Amino acid sequence: MLNLLRRLVSSTIGKIVALIILVVIALAFAAGDISSFHNGGVSGTSVAEVGDTGISENELRDRMQNAVDEARQRQPDITMADFVQQGGVDQTLNRIINGIALEQFAQETGMHVSKRAIDGQIASIPVFQGPDGKFSQTQFDQVLKAQGLTADALRQSIRQSMLARWLVAPAGEATKVPQAFALPYASLLLENRHGLIGVVPTAAVDPGAKPSDKQLAAYYKREIGTYTIPERRVIRYAVISPSDFDQKAQPSEAEIAQAYKAAGTRFAAREERSIDQVVVADKADADKIAQKVKSGTSVKAAAQAVGLEATTISNVTKDDLAGQSSQDLANAAFAAKQGDVVGPVQSPLGYVVAKVTDVRQVAGKTLAEATPEIRQELTKQKKVELINNLQDKLDNGITDGSTFSELVSDNKLDAKQTQPVLESGIDPEHPDQKPAPELSKVFQAGFAAQQGDAPQLVQLGDDGTFAVVALGKVVPAAAKPLKAIHDRVLADYMKDQASKKARALANKAVQEINKGTDFDKALQGLKTPMPPPQKVDITRGQLAQNRQQVPPPVALIFSMKEKQAKLLEAPNESGWFVVYLDKIDKGDAKGNDALLKATRSGLSGVLGDEYAQQFIDAIRGKLGVKKNPSAIAKVQTDLGGGAPAAP
Repeated sequence: MLNLLRRLVSSTIGKIVALIILVVIALAFAAGDISSFHNGGVSGTSVAEVGDTGISENELRDRMQNAVDEARQRQPDITMADFVQQGGVDQTLNRIINGIALEQFAQETGMHVSKRAIDGQIASIPVFQGPDGKFSQTQFDQVLKAQGLTADALRQSIRQSMLARWLVAPAGEATKVPQAFALPYASLLLENRHGLIGVVPTAAVDPGAKPSDKQLAAYYKREIGTYTIPERRVIRYAVISPSDFDQKAQPSEAEIAQAYKAAGTRFAAREERSIDQVVVADKADADKIAQKVKSGTSVKAAAQAVGLEATTISNVTKDDLAGQSSQDLANAAFAAKQGDVVGPVQSPLGYVVAKVTDVRQVAGKTLAEATPEIRQELTKQKKVELINNLQDKLDNGITDGSTFSELVSDNKLDAKQTQPVLESGIDPEHPDQKPAPELSKVFQAGFAAQQGDAPQLVQLGDDGTFAVVALGKVVPAAAKPLKAIHDRVLADYMKDQASKKARALANKAVQEINKGTDFDKALQGLKTPMPPPQKVDITRGQLAQNRQQVPPPVALIFSMKEKQAKLLEAPNESGWFVVYLDKIDKGDAKGNDALLKATRSGLSGVLGDEYAQQFIDAIRGKLGVKKNPSAIAKVQTDLGGGAPAAP
């Protein structure tokens, strides 16, 4: 029960779907999750096989890098080694396996994603649209090139994503939990625990006599890792961003006028409509939903009643709606009045039932009125062209053997050089000076390079910003000499001795309390200065809501028995906690409709996740999944093992 509750408070509906879908198109370029895709057949470097499809070491490495890049959006200082230690290799490999398994199963069952559906997804991505608001092949090619992608890879990603969503979503979203099932979990959230927390501070304990030189040297040797500075590197780089082309990218008045003319009806007066819609696989079911909506039920409610999800399309023209769905739906929606129900209308994905929620007339714009908008779009487009041209020139220079200095000189770049830094970009000599988060990929590239490697181009942002990066110098890992840090080592030794004595005192109090001695009396018996004990009175629900800010001693209380004391170390060897649970008040959620409703909703998501995962596991079992432990271990070692980490 407790495991399920923990999952309840940390899970969201559709979480499994999010883990399975390899690319969410709207975030594709921000997360960097589109990479090379699996190749058919099996090679000697495969880390796993799904059916007859092999997953190469290089593919796993690429996806690991993407995963770390995404993790850095939440935790900027995380390194590849950190991610590997947190289980990132297994998580990423399973993500790849699940995607391939779902794709193969979809193929075996005859599921198909039409080219038109994929084209519709691509055309709807804003970064692929030109100044006229429509899909631009030139823009498409430029963006893919800037991101290091191919059109085939993008199409395959969209196809795989849509198949995964179609397969997994029904299993994960159609779960309903009865109130009787939710009651014990809701009641558990109301459980209240009362306890006391005392602390024996390290600073309050006499550490004893200073060590002899021999004792201090032995301590230094034992703790040598603490005083060892990891490998550092000097990295040379030059950042190029769109802002560097602010002047060159300004369009002329003639170019603006030409773009206005080429925009066709974009700036003409037009009618836009908004609709709520649901796509249903079966026409009979679609007819039933349409009847409910005509009777006053919202599209969203009618869809949810049968385990489906409605979507909203806002402020689109007839042509836009036809491109996103079908011409038949666009014709019907624009022939209806506001509030009318349309459909079922057959589309490539099923039968659409829609309701027209808004109709508005948009006035046209003259050239003068449209000029600011067009100027902004043309400027952005020209910046992309200029930055891509520079990338091509630099890439050609690297291919021809140009050094970093030559590339900088030939292209008049602003070159910079770091101090000897760690993989995180921090200089150990000045740890308070934090590097700019946007330079994290520069440090990754510098630590992935070897002495003598050619410079490389590294993408830094979705706007096209990139950097030329080269490795300058490698400073091997080394411990600082004891003489150089004598006072620091001495202070650490004395603190360590005091911490050991503080632990012994706190442990003595714990033993006395567990024998029946009063909490306050047991602490007073230590005859050591300490702050007054803190009272704890908290419910499990409050703990769940504030889990990121809950102090460890408070969290420990929820894994203890009544009248029990436990020992817990305070952060940074600052002391030892004596944690005591005095009383547990059981919760009862009967009659608490709001809590029961929220718990049922949360449990539905958890159980939906379980069903979805079981479905995926069944597919994997049917197709056959084999992992290559030695190849996986090699990747794990290369990325975060004993050898220098190579992100």
